[in-house]
Amino acid sequence: MDWIKKYRKSPEFVAMVSALIMGYITHNFALVNVMHNIDDIGNQPYGYGVGLTSGRWLLTLLGDTAQSFGLNLNLPFVNGLVFLILISIAAGFLVSVFAIKSKLSAGMIGMLLVVFPSAATALIYRFTAPFYAMAFLMATLAVWVSERQKWGVLLAALLITCSLGIYQAYVALSIGMFVLLLIQRAFLGEPIPALLRRGLRACLTLILGLLGYFLCLKICLALYGTVLSDYNGMNNMAGLALKNIPGQVVKAFYDFCKFPLTNYCSLAGNKLIKIAYLLLGVASFGLVLYLLFQVKKDVIRVAAVILLLAAFPVGVNFVEVMSPGAWMYTMMVYAFVLVPCAPLILLECIPEKVWRPAVVKCLSVVTIALIMAYGYQIHANYTANYYINRQTENYISSIVTQVRMTEKFDADKKWALLGNIQDPLLDSPWEYELSNGGLFGTERTLNDISRYYWFWTYIGYRLPMADAETIENLRALPEVKSMPCWPAEGSIKVVGDTVVIKFEELS
Repeated sequence: MDWIKKYRKSPEFVAMVSALIMGYITHNFALVNVMHNIDDIGNQPYGYGVGLTSGRWLLTLLGDTAQSFGLNLNLPFVNGLVFLILISIAAGFLVSVFAIKSKLSAGMIGMLLVVFPSAATALIYRFTAPFYAMAFLMATLAVWVSERQKWGVLLAALLITCSLGIYQAYVALSIGMFVLLLIQRAFLGEPIPALLRRGLRACLTLILGLLGYFLCLKICLALYGTVLSDYNGMNNMAGLALKNIPGQVVKAFYDFCKFPLTNYCSLAGNKLIKIAYLLLGVASFGLVLYLLFQVKKDVIRVAAVILLLAAFPVGVNFVEVMSPGAWMYTMMVYAFVLVPCAPLILLECIPEKVWRPAVVKCLSVVTIALIMAYGYQIHANYTANYYINRQTENYISSIVTQVRMTEKFDADKKWALLGNIQDPLLDSPWEYELSNGGLFGTERTLNDISRYYWFWTYIGYRLPMADAETIENLRALPEVKSMPCWPAEGSIKVVGDTVVIKFEELS
């Protein structure tokens, strides 16, 4: 067991332990409280979300299998802990890929992976968080395998195929790691022919992985007798026109460059985070200039590095290239975690110099400040979501109470909820602290299609809903049109065998 003792002293182990400890501290609130967003509330007491029709063929297979064994319950602590363990393992592999020798750097990389906003958003979708963590781990492991194993390309391609089959956006993590690894090896002096072979192997791995994904997807769609939905451009992903790719590449590059300034996908939600990224950007620029100066006589190497540096932003934001016109939100851009990791990885290329310890200290201070700022932002989001959940619960409860007090009401009546709630007194002070994608304020939560699940989950009242034809007929009745809007007196009325709750004026 000497290898165990040796591993416990390695940077990889430090990254794993740091990620697990910081992850538990940061996300403890989500682990021990029951919180929902508009998707999570609909997956009670079990569910894995939208699978095959969104191109996630392996998510459907894993979710159905887990459900058949009764292992797919939406459990905050269990699902959250599994998520953190898998991300922590991924942190160890990421540190191994880049051969990080500094335990301090390894520890900070591990912490960055679990405090990044995408991790918090994944835990809000906790019903599927363990599966997404598996996809993240496989995307990381694919790069490790391709570099370490004799037949690594085939195995890595299989891992990418499976990662895409759970959550397509995490392929950007593999791409970003491949590009960053090439940059690191170029600065470390790897011969150009070897560097070229490494790059070709990475491209082959990604191409085989994508081909495998589309093949498995086509097979599963045929077996299940279904088609891809048009949600977020999923049905267009395989048919991306070549003529549109240059424009998408430019957009991905542009959005990457502006993300700290514009809070792109909620990745820079407060001023401290923006300042930290500014300082990390300056540090990265300085490190790159220094390293380029060291190899300035090797023109081919300098040109290769510049091309790779230009490719890195597109790589980590590759989901924009894959899904043109898609709504981008926090969970889709987990690959951006490589941005704050990049200076720590580049630091490994700097030889021992008198000034190196000072650079390490400054970079560590800024990185730890970013970690703390992200942790603070995550707690703010969790707290805000907690209060929005309570407001939604109380509001739904008040609606049920008013309906039960309505004249002629009985349990056999159907319910018709007409329009969206537009209560002028409805306000949520914590709503303004929400920043992560996937979280919404009280009004949006109340008006989403999943609002029926709030009645069922929190009030224990499964609404006997009127059908679409009945609702359309009710909307046309003069009696209903003349009703005032909620919460005014008379906004609830029994019409025939239906309880009508009119939330807004009907067009």
